[in-house]
Amino acid sequence: MTRNNIVRFPGGSGRSRSTSVEADRLATHEHVAPAGGEPPVPVQPSAGVRAASGVLYGVRYAIFLLLMWMRGPLRFLLGLIGVPALFALPLVWLGYEGANKGELLLLCGVGALGAFALAWFYDSLVLALAPEPIFLN
Repeated sequence: MTRNNIVRFPGGSGRSRSTSVEADRLATHEHVAPAGGEPPVPVQPSAGVRAASGVLYGVRYAIFLLLMWMRGPLRFLLGLIGVPALFALPLVWLGYEGANKGELLLLCGVGALGAFALAWFYDSLVLALAPEPIFLN
């Protein structure tokens, strides 16, 4: 199978550009060895470190699944708080003439904004714990 549908854009990606820069550097003999003589060798993690990272990945995945499972009911409850509070805000502002109008306005505003902020924070937490990129709707 031939790859005749590949499009190369000017500048390209970082990988292809760095490879061509390395090739140009080696071709023009501008390659300079590091001060220590040999290039540094990456250190391979031990078996214990790899096992611990695997366990942490499993715990992170379990927490992600639990939070993702609770996401629907939590967002529903936050919507039951935030949406009526948001609709009540202009009604209280324009239509209510009582002694505690300021307190009700503050309660409606804080309730609506707090519910929105908590839902946003919860979604941010779920996205941060996701094992692979996901799209929340």
